Amino acid sequence: MGYITEERAFILQFGRMFPAASVGHAETLLKCAAKLQRLNERACMGEPTKKEWRKRAEIVGMVDTLAVIIGADVRYNTDPRGYPVGLIAQDGRHVAVPGRGYSAAALRRMDR
Repeated sequence: MGYITEERAFILQFGRMFPAASVGHAETLLKCAAKLQRLNERACMGEPTKKEWRKRAEIVGMVDTLAVIIGADVRYNTDPRGYPVGLIAQDGRHVAVPGRGYSAAALRRMDR
């Protein structure tokens, strides 16, 4: 499944699970997941820098705040092959937030 399809499926499922949340909340989560995905990929290539750790902490703080607002628990995945953020509703249902990572060409350029 392509990223655009995953993104649309997430927004649909998110809306069903958290009816009081807005589309803006879903878009913010997608942006945060994409940033975390890229940080996860960078971390796989070597020890993260202090700047990357600070950036990760900011993003996690933003996601945690948003989760409190919508009434969800958050699970983070640091594996760069998976979904970086998962939300768990009060009734136990789970939705994974897809993250868009770097392209293969961009990763090759970083590795130099």
